[in-house]
Amino acid sequence: MSMSSKLPLVCLIILVFITTSRVAHGQLPNLPIAGIQVAGLVVCSATGNLPGPGIPGVTVRISCDGATLRNVLLNSNSSPCAARINLPIAVANCTVLPSSGILQAPIMFTGNLITNTIGLIATTITGLFRII
Repeated sequence: MSMSSKLPLVCLIILVFITTSRVAHGQLPNLPIAGIQVAGLVVCSATGNLPGPGIPGVTVRISCDGATLRNVLLNSNSSPCAARINLPIAVANCTVLPSSGILQAPIMFTGNLITNTIGLIATTITGLFRII
């Protein structure tokens, strides 16, 4: 591998290091926050949490109670954001979940940011669901 073919990889590694070091110190890079990526699993169980078979294709709403995404990322210990799923889940034949209500789980920032051409994408995970 020639030095010129290694240059993009080295630049990417440096960019990741700069991005994660700023987040670790409570600062975000001065790029627009383009979105949020939420990783989580909804299962067919009485609570929507493991154990149970996963439910694909679930429509999830994200609510941050009026907070801006930048503020949420800087104050990740007390994130007002939640993933919400209306019950019943239309794409699932899951009779153990209640037939009405909302499944809600907190969204927690993982500390990872993905940079793309339109800005930063924050990666998050869901906590445990509860029925409200």
